Formats: sequence, structure tokens, C-alpha cells
Amino acid sequence: MTDYFLDTSALVKRYVQEVGTAWVVEATTQSSSYLHIPRVTGPELMAALTRKISRGEVAPGDAQRAAVNFRSDYHGLYHIVELTPTVAEKAMDLVQRHRLRGYDSVQLAGAVELQHLRESMGMVPFIFVCADENLNQCARLEGLTVINPNSQIT
Repeated sequence: MTDYFLDTSALVKRYVQEVGTAWVVEATTQSSSYLHIPRVTGPELMAALTRKISRGEVAPGDAQRAAVNFRSDYHGLYHIVELTPTVAEKAMDLVQRHRLRGYDSVQLAGAVELQHLRESMGMVPFIFVCADENLNQCARLEGLTVINPNSQIT
């Protein structure tokens, strides 16, 4: 069993065909996997779909189907990591330390705090899945195990 923490850049691949989709679909459909996402992934993923329509990367109908599928999964498939005061403080620290964008810092802060909680409970670490190599480097510096689905061969 492998647990994953999926950043939006990776999770969008479950709903829209792009580089890395095959790996993400395989990893997220294993019944033994536990999937974590921060609460902010909801609006961030919807924004990603809207941008893909604007850029002509996804047809509006396909984006609408992806949005419906994501909303269904959001309320049942994923373990949601909340934006607590501790996570917000950690995100601010990460912005200063790594010069991250706001939502990237929240994604990483949620992962770091969840990892600390799991370690304190003697649980096995999860894998941080992200398609943004800059964020992946910061995650490594914060002690997380990282996979970039864009570089995985299935």
C-alpha cells in the first residue's frame, strides 16, 4: 500500500489527458492507496480547467465532465487536509524560505504538516506527487519523498 499527497498539478492529470496522466490514473485507482489533497485543491483544480479551456487545451464539454467527476471524487475519494492556523503559518514560512507562490506554499505546508503528524503516530510516510519541478525541489528540501508523474513511465 502506498499513500500519496497530490498537488493540483498532478491531480489534474486524473481528469484531463496530458503528460503523466497514465501514471496518475494508475496510482490513484489502486484500492489500497490513500489519497491526500489540501482543501484548496478544489478551487485550484477548477481554475486549472478554466485555464485549459481558455488556452484551447481542453474542449469546454470535456472540462465540464472533468469538473463533475472531480467534484464527485472531492467529496468521497480524497482525504482532505484542512487549512488550519498551523498550516497557514507553515505556508508563510515556506514562502519566505523557498520564495513559493501562495497556493504552492499551502500545498507544501499541508503535506509537511501531515507528514509530521503521521511520523508522530508511527505511520509510514506518503509520497508527494507533483508535476512542478520547482515545488518538488522545495518538497525534497523539506524532507518529503517526491514523484513527478511527468517523468514516470507506466
